[in-house]
Parts: sequence; C-alpha cells; structure tokens
Amino acid sequence: MKHNLTITLSIVITSFFMIACSHTSYQIDVDPVDQTRFDLSSAPATLTEAVKIRTISFSDTSATEASAFDSIHKFIMVSYPNIHASLEREVINTHSLLYTWTGSSRELNPVILLAHTDVVPAGWDSTSTWKVDPFGGIMMDDTVWGRGTLDDKMSVFGILEAVESLLNKGYQPERTIYLAFGHDEEIGGDKGAEYLAGTLVDRHITADLILDEGGIIVEDGVPGITLPVALVGVAEKGYLSLELVAKGVGGHSSMPPKQTAIGVLSQAIVDLQEHPLPSALDGPIREMLVTLAPETGFPFNFLFSNLWAFGGIIKGQLAASPKSNALIRTTTAPTMINAGFKDNALPSEARAVVNFRLKPGESIEAVIQHVEKVIDNPNVSIGIYGKGANPASKVSDHQNDQFKAVAKSIRQTFPGILVSPYISVGGTDAIHYEDVSNNIYRFSPVQLSSERLDGLHGSNERIAVSEYARLINFYIQVIRNSTGPERLW
Repeated sequence: MKHNLTITLSIVITSFFMIACSHTSYQIDVDPVDQTRFDLSSAPATLTEAVKIRTISFSDTSATEASAFDSIHKFIMVSYPNIHASLEREVINTHSLLYTWTGSSRELNPVILLAHTDVVPAGWDSTSTWKVDPFGGIMMDDTVWGRGTLDDKMSVFGILEAVESLLNKGYQPERTIYLAFGHDEEIGGDKGAEYLAGTLVDRHITADLILDEGGIIVEDGVPGITLPVALVGVAEKGYLSLELVAKGVGGHSSMPPKQTAIGVLSQAIVDLQEHPLPSALDGPIREMLVTLAPETGFPFNFLFSNLWAFGGIIKGQLAASPKSNALIRTTTAPTMINAGFKDNALPSEARAVVNFRLKPGESIEAVIQHVEKVIDNPNVSIGIYGKGANPASKVSDHQNDQFKAVAKSIRQTFPGILVSPYISVGGTDAIHYEDVSNNIYRFSPVQLSSERLDGLHGSNERIAVSEYARLINFYIQVIRNSTGPERLW
C-alpha cells in the first residue's frame, strides 16, 4: 500500500511539472519602434499649460467651474491646428468633446480613444504636502508637476499629440477614429461619458475597439516575476455604497444603555470587516495568472499552472495584501461615519457608509443580502447611498486581435515589458460604453512606483518628460496597429 501511494504521488507531482513546463509564452514578439521619429519637443510645455486650467469636478455638481472647461476647449483648439483642420469637432452636453477622424474605409467599425479633462481637487492649503502649486503649471527636473498630469490630462493631451503628429506625417487611417473626452469622470461620468456614449448609440455606431485609462505598468505586481508587467484591464469592478443607520435611545450619557446607537453601528461595521465576501480565482485574475505563469520561475510557474490544485494557497497569498486582495473578491470599505452632537448626550441615531467594489459575477442584490445576513440586527437599516450602485462591467476578450493590437503597441514602446489581462479596481468612463463595443480595454501607458501611484489623487502628481514622450508614442502605435495601414513611410 505504501509503495502504491508513493507511485501515485510521483505520478501526480510529475503531471504538475509537465503542465507547468508545457505552457509557452503568451507574449507577442515585436521590434521596438524609433521613439525619436516624431518631434515631440513642444508637448511637455503644452501639458504644463493645460495643468493651469482648473477643470475640477466637485461632488457638488453646481460648483463646477464652467469657464474652466470653456478655457480648456479653446486651449485645445489653439494648440492643435491640424486636428481642427482635419477632424470634425462636436461639443456634447456643454463640456465634453467628440472628435471624428474619418477613415478611408467606411465599412470598417471605428476605434474610440477615451480620456477625461476633469480632475479631482488638489487640497492645496497650509497643511498640504505638495512641493509645488498643483495648478501652477510647473516644469522642474525634466518633470511636469500638477493635478491631472497622470489623471487624466496626460491621456487627453497625449492622444491629441499623437493625432497631430500623425497628421503632420500625412497619415490617413483606414478605420474611423473617435476621440471622446468626458468632463466629469471623477464624479461618475453621468453628464459626460454617458452622453458621449449615448450619442454614438443613437448613431448606431459599433466600435471595433475602445481604449480608456486603467491599469498601469507595475514593477512588483506579480510574485515570481522580475520584469515590469503592463496590466491591461479587460473589465472593471462594480460600485456599491450602502448606508447603515443604527437606532438607539437618546438621553443623558450618565445613564447609558448596554449598547448605544454608536455601539450598535460599530458592531455592524466590525462584523462586515470580519466577514468579507468570498474570494475566487476566476475571470480576469485567473487569466492574469495563466498568462504570466510561463514568465515565472519555480515555484510560481508550478503553482500558477495548476490553479485547480493550488488555488487555496494562491488566494491566501493574494489576500494578504490590500492591492492583490482587491483582485480576488468584492471588497468592503467603511468610508463615512456620523453620530452624536454633544459629549454628554446619547445619540438616537448613528450613520455610516460602506463602499463595496464588486468583482464580475457578483450582483448588487447578492452583496446586499450578504450585508443583511452578516449584520442580522433589526435596529440597523440598510439602504443604497446616493447614486452609488453599478454592477461590474462585462469582461472583454484578451485573446482577440483588438487586445493584441494594444499588447503589440505596449511592447513596441516599452521594450521587454510583459503584458497581461487584469481587472481594473477603480471606475472609469469606459463603463458607459458597453452598448458601443464588446472590446473595451483599460490601460494607462505609464510605469509607476507605489509612491508615484499615490499621487494620482494625492500630492505631488507628476510625469517625467521622457515618460510623456513614451506615452505619446504608445498612442501613435495604438492608432497604427488598430486602424491601419501600419506602414507610414
């Protein structure tokens, strides 16, 4: 019996190794492109000027500074004369922009490049940790500093620079290209991207490919991989905010009940955090591990190639980090709490908001049922907060020609970079375009450290001049690889 068990184990282990060794690389072989073939010397100065325009999206939409969006529209027109001579320009719902670059083959479905002109507030005050004025338009140490340099004016102006450069070379795409720039992505895109997408739907336009912001190039994002990895979002997580309201008995704090409204609410929050929604290695995270398995060494290639056997181990490792934990489950995050009005008075009510980011396949109804089951307290009411409810997006194919066009463009402009499908954990304007295309990808062509990544909605947001030039070259390649003809000269 012992001898038979040894033989069986040997066969199983051997089969694991054979599976791990049988996978060949999923990476596309390409030759790097000449990054100096276009004159991009004026591009950083243009981005620097764009940063000065305070296109801020506030939660209170009535506070939106309309003049700032008018200013950035005028600035774009002045800065890119070839675009405005060759492309059709439309203003959608007052502040969003739609450009149409008509292709030579009208029967081909178009390509749509998305970005947004709005930015989040910068928190520029006496307690700020900004090294420069975030709206000062500062270029220092060969770097453009300021709010929007990464999120997302770099994409707006990077796309415009790419199109202007191609027009200067006499490029004519076969597919029509749309440039769609929303103005309120930071507060959901309801007035910008939703109207832009609706315009395209009304015109019966089906896109071959849509590219928006999303995943970035990370240096240490996957265990066992030493090369940087470009994470291309093939889906994005959903969004749900629930308000918890705990009722209690008011009165004097000298005679408190066993548990006040604050205590009831606190217990509910603790219970939710101690009972997260279940994790799973499915969908985009599974495809990510499978895609990267051939690029890893032992033991990671062994583990990633046999997820059916070692999924529990991998999930445990991923759950240990907040960044990777977000890839494998619907996350739970208490974000707001309010109760009480005086230090010696018992509040009769306590409120909190808990935000959930839904993974594909997890419905809003299922999350609410989970919350009700975990809290299980009739003294706590549960309801959707504000407009905060969107399911996860559909998952786009990562093995088709459209994804390969994006992957090819990445590897041409970032030599040696690995490319992998990924799930975007943050929201983007792309969620509004699901009726326009089945091939929607989310990628921001920059390589960021954790410290730089924190600048997206934090302090000292910036992009190096060399990074910005590479970003523009990426968009040039995306246009060439997705719209044809590839050869320019």
